[in-house]
Amino acid sequence: MATKTTIQPTNPLALEEAKDAVTKLKSIKPFLTSVDEETLGILIDKELVNNLSKSLSEAKRGEYEPLESILE
Repeated sequence: MATKTTIQPTNPLALEEAKDAVTKLKSIKPFLTSVDEETLGILIDKELVNNLSKSLSEAKRGEYEPLESILE
């Protein structure tokens, strides 16, 4: 069974900025190292960036998860 994707209206300015960003990335791609590409991949992943930001804020407040409970 095929699923239907609904496209939400988007800010036209945001689409133009995204298009410009892709064009710029294509032009510098030959000069990027694997570390640069990995960093860009992380920065593009909004969910990951939000989780990292949340974790850093918690750490600044002294809210740590014990390593033992993470590894269980």
